[in-house]
Amino acid sequence: MDEYNIKFISEEQVTDELDTKLRDLLVHCFPETAHIFSKQRFYHEPPQYRWCIFGENDSLIAHVALHIKKVKTEFTNYDMGGIAEVCVHSDYRRQGITRMLLKQILDYLRERNIVFAMLFGDTSVYSSSGFKQLNNKIRYFDQKSEEWKIEKDPSAMYLELGQVNWPEGNVDICGPTF
Repeated sequence: MDEYNIKFISEEQVTDELDTKLRDLLVHCFPETAHIFSKQRFYHEPPQYRWCIFGENDSLIAHVALHIKKVKTEFTNYDMGGIAEVCVHSDYRRQGITRMLLKQILDYLRERNIVFAMLFGDTSVYSSSGFKQLNNKIRYFDQKSEEWKIEKDPSAMYLELGQVNWPEGNVDICGPTF
């Protein structure tokens, strides 16, 4: 990975040029949601942070977004890192790039004493990084119906980052999915 340039970028640092590169990569990696990513660089809401890998000629080859959110339960609240828009250009897949980026993000979260990471994805991809399928019902804001919903999502996954066990019962992610 020495030939790649990895950058940690806050949302405020995204330039017009990077915005175009992000949208192009997201459309390439997620053609089924090209109608969203052709217009904006996030699915539901902008993340606070991004990790980007640039290759030759400053081309964007990989990206992961990070939302810092709260998880509310019946008894307490937790800080959580919501991982989203994980993508690697098809020319660079199967080189461990996703795992490398996830490790950097998880280290970032642990350094800040954030106790959980959560994402919506394929268990066959993310279980190798320690993520487990979430069996709780999730309360979230559905932007299509403009209503709060509580339901299970088979693509929801979590990772415990410290000594706190994932809570039982319903969890509220205090906003839309990511």
